[in-house]
Amino acid sequence: MALLFKLTPERIIALPPGRHGDGNNLFVQVLPSGSRSWLFRYDRDGKCRWMGMGSVDPGRLADSLQEARRKAADAREMLRAGIDPLAEKNAQKALLRPARVVRFAECADQYTAAREPTWRSPIHKVQHHQILRDYVLPKLGAKPVADIRPADVAAVLKPLWRDKHEVALKTLSKIKGVLDYAISHEHRSAANPATMAIMRNLLGPLIQPVAHHPSMEWSAVPAFFATLESRDDVPALALRWLIATATRSAEARHATWSEVDKGKRLWTIAASRMKAHEPHIVPLSHAALAVLEACKHRNDSPYLFPGPNGQPISETSLRNVLRAAGLGKDDASLHGYRSSFRTWAADHDVDRVVAEQALAHRVGNAVELSYQRSRFLKQRREVMARWAFFLSPPG
Repeated sequence: MALLFKLTPERIIALPPGRHGDGNNLFVQVLPSGSRSWLFRYDRDGKCRWMGMGSVDPGRLADSLQEARRKAADAREMLRAGIDPLAEKNAQKALLRPARVVRFAECADQYTAAREPTWRSPIHKVQHHQILRDYVLPKLGAKPVADIRPADVAAVLKPLWRDKHEVALKTLSKIKGVLDYAISHEHRSAANPATMAIMRNLLGPLIQPVAHHPSMEWSAVPAFFATLESRDDVPALALRWLIATATRSAEARHATWSEVDKGKRLWTIAASRMKAHEPHIVPLSHAALAVLEACKHRNDSPYLFPGPNGQPISETSLRNVLRAAGLGKDDASLHGYRSSFRTWAADHDVDRVVAEQALAHRVGNAVELSYQRSRFLKQRREVMARWAFFLSPPG
């Protein structure tokens, strides 16, 4: 059956404002200004849709009309094939549209907003923003994330690589995190250049100086422990707990009653509070249990060692105990008592793996670690009992 066309070039010129059909879904739209354009009308999912098909060229009306009819015929073929012609048109335009340029600074903001809820301490937020502000954004902020190359990352790290090792590592980690985020959100297709392997090739090995925490000779610890036992204030009790359990300052200071099982003589520290992000079980010796007994009569806080504001006691409070005992910063540190324990263990033939497990250090692969945690709990209980007997022999 022949298609019925209603429009001619002459009629198109004479049409008043409105939409006028040519037949077979094709319309010409005339605006009050006199401008004319082609429209394709169709129904999809119970709705009437209009698809623009370009302007009417007044200088070549006959050709413009034929082109519009051809486009309308193509659209009808799509409909018969189950394709939405307007959706297809928009998809084709999207392919031709230049991709939006996402710069590093914008991506860093998005990455920060996504990560902030996972930070456990306000200090993480402060450090994150300082590193981006002071080292990264001045050089990378305006660059498109898609264009950042190894040399760009190296230019940020070069001033830090030799003398500010810890800052260099944190800065590299921040850049890598932002670029990983960019890759995940399809703002970047190239591989992440912010890796240690690539930076070593460009900047050389990162040689970090070995920093030792000043520690007390293990043979001197019992005498100091005895001075702590003569006091019953919270800072002294917290320091006794830290030494008796060989734990880190934050782990000891933030200890809660809910973590302690006195019946089983165990203190279980959640993975979220551990440096290695794995739960750590500490067998409680008589020296540690004595601290618990001294604490339970003096506070109704969820924390074993609350400060004046009800929050965990500060690290400064524990350091003040050291200063009050005449110990300067070169004589001992809170972390140094872990070194005292480790040296004592080595000098008393404690198995290396058991001693490292007592300090929550990672030894071996994941399978070995899982096996060791269960296998060495008994051995660690014996070691902590020996350490407690060394610190404070039962009366």
